Amino acid sequence: MADLSSHRLKNLLNDIEAIKKACAEDKNCPFRGFEYDNFVFKFEYHDKNEKRFFWINLSEDYPNSSSLTCTVNGSVEHYTKRFDLPLPFEFCSLARELYKEMSIPVVSLHSTAPSSSKRLADCEYDDPYGDSFSEEECDNEDYDMDMYEEILETNSESRRKIDLDFAMLKNFCEDAQMTEIHELDLAEFLFPISTHSLEDELARAWKLDPTRPIFIQATFSLRQYTCDLSAVRIEVFQQSQKATDSSLKPDKLVPPVLLQLQSALVNFIRTLDKDVISAIENQAAGRRLRHKPEAKLRRVSDDTPDSKKLPNFGSGFLVELMAYAQQRLHTLNRYCVICDELHIFLANMLKPMVCSRPLCIFSYQTLGVMSSVADAISTDFEVVDLLIKMARAACMSSRSQAILDPFPTVIDPKDSTKLALSPENKDFKLVKAVMEKFLPMEEMVFFGPTELKINLDQKDVLIYPLLQWIISSNRCHIVKLGHDKQLACIKTPHQFLLRSSAPEKEEIFKRAKKKLGSIYAFHGSPIENWHSIMRKGLVNASGSKLQLNGAAYGAGIYLSPDSSVSFSYMASPITMGLRAAGSSLLAATQSKSQSLQFLPSQNIYCMAMCEVVNSTHLKKYGNIWVMPEEDFVVTRFLFVFENVSSMLSHIVSTNPEVLRQINKALNS
Repeated sequence: MADLSSHRLKNLLNDIEAIKKACAEDKNCPFRGFEYDNFVFKFEYHDKNEKRFFWINLSEDYPNSSSLTCTVNGSVEHYTKRFDLPLPFEFCSLARELYKEMSIPVVSLHSTAPSSSKRLADCEYDDPYGDSFSEEECDNEDYDMDMYEEILETNSESRRKIDLDFAMLKNFCEDAQMTEIHELDLAEFLFPISTHSLEDELARAWKLDPTRPIFIQATFSLRQYTCDLSAVRIEVFQQSQKATDSSLKPDKLVPPVLLQLQSALVNFIRTLDKDVISAIENQAAGRRLRHKPEAKLRRVSDDTPDSKKLPNFGSGFLVELMAYAQQRLHTLNRYCVICDELHIFLANMLKPMVCSRPLCIFSYQTLGVMSSVADAISTDFEVVDLLIKMARAACMSSRSQAILDPFPTVIDPKDSTKLALSPENKDFKLVKAVMEKFLPMEEMVFFGPTELKINLDQKDVLIYPLLQWIISSNRCHIVKLGHDKQLACIKTPHQFLLRSSAPEKEEIFKRAKKKLGSIYAFHGSPIENWHSIMRKGLVNASGSKLQLNGAAYGAGIYLSPDSSVSFSYMASPITMGLRAAGSSLLAATQSKSQSLQFLPSQNIYCMAMCEVVNSTHLKKYGNIWVMPEEDFVVTRFLFVFENVSSMLSHIVSTNPEVLRQINKALNS
């Protein structure tokens, strides 16, 4: 290495002496063994469990282009990183990192006497270069002193903000981590938010693992931090279980609901103005930090009018970000997955979905945002098959104008500025014509993503976007039960776990159930009604345009503990026969789909098993029960029958053996 110029060498040696002096003044300092020789600065760090060895290779243009290497217990290299700041800055950063891990009391670099109230992580570095260069030397060495001083000043201010915010974050979340990448001017913060408050069923509906946290990774500029939020990057993910090979890192899992949360956090950050940021920072600066992580984030309550409101913890920007992520997690189903605005028409349901705003429909159907029809067909083909048949039944019904609700929203593939199907201008004739051209599931399931769209477009260019809408607008969590999990007393192989209640409704139900207990009962309704039920939930239709049967026992949701009574409410089945071409196709493909369980029958009947709060609101008239309170009824199972003969068995939901089978299926 070339010789350092005299002033650079002098400043380097002064920097080393300043570090050694600061550590020598503290009897408990864990840094020791300082050595400098031939542009290599070495030292050690000791604690009860390990010994770390550091050496810094210094470049000829110090303080630029230096590198620090660390090993643990003298073994393999732990890490290496480059830096471009004077040694005291890097040493403060290193001590700050170890302080976060070890909480070691030390003194300030520039204090004249030891002070137990200060820590090395709180040290500031006064630039010793300001008076050491002559103007001529600066010109000769192309050294821009004004720029360097500006960088030091900016770094110092950002450093203070970062340190304070991260200390606050650690106070709330011990598992929070920070990584500095000086050469890229980046500070990466990683912290978890808990999924424990999500019910297992809700988490599964959102394709989350309820036993594992969700991680938020936020990347800021080291020099700018909150001064420039336009460049902040947010990533939200869960980690898979670690591979058996410990050298492999777990994969990042990003189901659609986490993409929605990620987009919500980015929108949150970019809409904050400087005044709000300043207020957050000033509140944090005025607080006295606790040294024990006793503070807990509150969950937004179910009756919070707007979960997008700033949490206002007064504990720094990172804590605000974490609190906002936690409160948004529980309310994502209220907002559109694309525009992140409250849904206009639909009530709160279980699964997040695209809203009916034209721009969001365009993004979903034309740009493919948050969508994958082919994946849904390949993984949940029996569910998609059922959703199509429900939608078709509603279209073909003489009551379609009342029960095809919500009405489809489909962008015109030939003119993306127009809607081919719209709730504002309902064309029942067109949607019926398109539904009649759908290929049977027995054929669609064998197509790949590209082939599926090509084949559907050949029939009608509106089929594919309508199929997208049918899948995306379903807000229920519906999963086919495996043969070993099905209720043996129900004589149909088409049994589904069905949960349609939004988290807030489920919470109301749970509280009432805990106080009053619950009971199971059946609810039967014609197939044509289920298109709406799957999107709006089970509602009290008495006296509305949705009412099909009479209300002899008053207004409410009609239920029965006797399956034969509910069967009678499933009358007027819609003919679901395949067209002649579809029938021949079924025969041709039957050999290769024998293991698949579709719904090929002409007559389809649906019956739900519901859990009902056993309150005084529940009116019992023999085997006919009426519950006027919608929040006290939740769906648990959906049973689909292909013919009347399969429904002839007499099942009573209060029978102990039936209850045993219900609990087994729910707990499996």
